Amino acid sequence: MPEVITKSVVHKLLDGDDLTKQDIQSVGMFNDHYIDLLLDAGQSIARQKVAEALTRAGMMEVG
Repeated sequence: MPEVITKSVVHKLLDGDDLTKQDIQSVGMFNDHYIDLLLDAGQSIARQKVAEALTRAGMMEVG
């Protein structure tokens, strides 16, 4: 099931959609406090950090 959720996050990243706390939690790489900080910093930063984490984990490739 996590793969389906992660794909959804990847699609949101690629489409430039807003990420929710639940989206970021589904990736399983950030604690709740850091997620709150990311979202407080803005969607652009949140998307960037999630994309970087997914890339490092090999779940997404930089094109």
